[in-house]
Amino acid sequence: MNCAQWAEARKVRTSNVYETYLIGLLNGLSVGSGTEFWFAKGAELKREQVFYWMDVYCQAHPLSEVFTGAVTLMNENTGNEYHRRVGAPPE
Repeated sequence: MNCAQWAEARKVRTSNVYETYLIGLLNGLSVGSGTEFWFAKGAELKREQVFYWMDVYCQAHPLSEVFTGAVTLMNENTGNEYHRRVGAPPE
């Protein structure tokens, strides 16, 4: 899914499936890397905050993919802990 699809769905209020995809993607990245996402900064990040962040990201990067935005958000919210974990050599 790309940012144009995200933005259009959010604009016409038919974005439930896109929002659910994003939440699942973030949960999968979090579990797969062992990186806390939703409480990474000591307070719960709300779904609405995530959706708004993606709205702003997609407005700034209209040719990007939502997956790329999700990884960017993971790194931003975890202080790059996600990047360190997925970039680390296997044990």
